[in-house]
Order: sequence, then C-alpha cells, then structure tokens
Amino acid sequence: MLPAMLRMACPAGRIGLLGFSPTPSDLIQLEVIKKELTLVGSRLNNRRFPSVIAQITAGRLDPKALISHRVALAEMPSAIDLLDNHPERARKVLVRIAP
Repeated sequence: MLPAMLRMACPAGRIGLLGFSPTPSDLIQLEVIKKELTLVGSRLNNRRFPSVIAQITAGRLDPKALISHRVALAEMPSAIDLLDNHPERARKVLVRIAP
C-alpha cells in the first residue's frame, strides 16, 4: 500500500500513516526524496474515543483548551508557517471559514 501512496502523492505532499499494518511495507526512498514528501505516523487511538467523550460530557475535559490559535481562512498561510516552523507554539489551529 505504501508504494502506491508514494506514487500517487504530489510533489511536496504529505502522507498520514494511521494505525499498524499486519504486513511489512516496502518504502521506496527514491520516491520520498525525489518528491520531497513528508510521512507522518499516528497510532490512531480510536478505542479511546468513548472514554474521551465521557470525560468531555462530564466536564472533566475541555476540548476548547486544545485550540491554541484561531485564524481566518485568509490567515491560513501564516498558520501553516506557524505549524511547520514553530510547532512548539501551537497545539491545534482552528480555521474559521465563515465571514
């Protein structure tokens, strides 16, 4: 699956890898380097969703606290710059699309 994703990705694209595959994957390094791709992994802890939702419902967890920045759609380039170059300054960036 990963070789196909590498071929389909556009230059400077990002590929998110979620969860674990039961079979090894062949990484074609040439595709990653040639296209300047970014690979990002996540364990995808979806089994924790019910617990997190229960904590939010009970008022023990405030999801709004996860949002460190709110920006208008026109400010998207600066938000991307922030996330790319200063990830220590941001948690989640909320993009407002409505006027």
